[in-house]
Amino acid sequence: MKKFVILIFVMLMSQTYCPAQKFGVGTDVISLATGTFNVETSVIVSKKVTLHLPLSWNPFTLKNNYKIKHIAIQPGIRWWFWHGYSEFYVGAHLLSSMFNMAVSSERRDGWAGGISLTCGYAWMLNQRMNIEIEVGGGPIYTEYDKFERETCGDYLGTTKGVILSPTRFSCSLFFLF
Repeated sequence: MKKFVILIFVMLMSQTYCPAQKFGVGTDVISLATGTFNVETSVIVSKKVTLHLPLSWNPFTLKNNYKIKHIAIQPGIRWWFWHGYSEFYVGAHLLSSMFNMAVSSERRDGWAGGISLTCGYAWMLNQRMNIEIEVGGGPIYTEYDKFERETCGDYLGTTKGVILSPTRFSCSLFFLF
């Protein structure tokens, strides 16, 4: 009987939060529309806190050397107002990216890093699927070389500095496990 009481006591003292959905995998459909491959994994760590790791990559060069080539990672944390993976949330992300973009008359080749504050909303479609929207922004430090847009264009200079920039604008489809 003594061992049984000790076993019950240990079980009660070691209770942890055990949600039905522990992990999530998603993709941003807006990024997919621009030809950017992306995936976001997430894990719930408490009733209202989730950790996220979005990755994105765009390797394509379009006609006339237009491109939004990049590789980026944005590890982050979210705090949910109701419970993980449902309704409103606020969060913060770190950002690191290498890019080679040409969307105007010049091409920019460099890197960026910074922080982002975000907010969003998740709609539960069913027990295993969500749609999420998210927006965010913050200070970003960037360094890049500028060139004329055409292939092997002339060097136009280097830019370094901190900018206040949007960092997240997504509409994601999430699968929960």
